[in-house]
Amino acid sequence: PRKPDFSLDIPGIIDVVEQEKPKCIFLTSPNNPDG
Repeated sequence: PRKPDFSLDIPGIIDVVEQEKPKCIFLTSPNNPDG
């Protein structure tokens, strides 16, 4: 989920990545599909 100002929750993303240990992380730019 995004923050109220629509920015990414970077600390939250880092926490989930450290917990789940995905093999791939896919970040799109410019914020597809919402941007």
